[in-house]
Amino acid sequence: MADPTYCAFLRGVNLGGRTLRMAEVCQVFNQAGLTDVSSVLASGNICFRSTEPPDTLGSRLSQALASSFGFDVPLIIVSADQVDQVLADLPWPPDPAIQRYVLFARPGVADRLWQTWQTVTPAEAEAAALVNGQFYWCCAKGHTLDSGLSPILGDKSFRADLTSRNANTVAKVAARLRQV
Repeated sequence: MADPTYCAFLRGVNLGGRTLRMAEVCQVFNQAGLTDVSSVLASGNICFRSTEPPDTLGSRLSQALASSFGFDVPLIIVSADQVDQVLADLPWPPDPAIQRYVLFARPGVADRLWQTWQTVTPAEAEAAALVNGQFYWCCAKGHTLDSGLSPILGDKSFRADLTSRNANTVAKVAARLRQV
């Protein structure tokens, strides 16, 4: 039987002068002993196989990335089954005028983010949902940075504990995980 498959969703790559080449990130993952390592897009989505528990993997991979690149690279490890469930639970259907996001977070952070969301005055066409402990968010296309939630996502209290991906990227990650 093959080892379980995961995706490491890296936060803050290719922003503010922190440029990581995904081929180099994959090399770090390979050197860490993971197998079938590949990236999906250039936004920090690394798929791989491992028998190691996600918690142990997360801290070990964070240390390996910091050692290789010289700065902290927060990441969230999600299993292939969890990625499939996240897509199945998406609360809004595709809409060409709306950008749908999944926020992957460390345990307990989605609930805290939901509580913070309750204090936000949403922009037009902006909504959020907490489904099975998973935080989802949508807003009008082209208005992500104008939204009520956007400033919160950049706040230090959340920065290292969550990362967002649009639903289309998550679907591409799910497809790759099925091929790994």
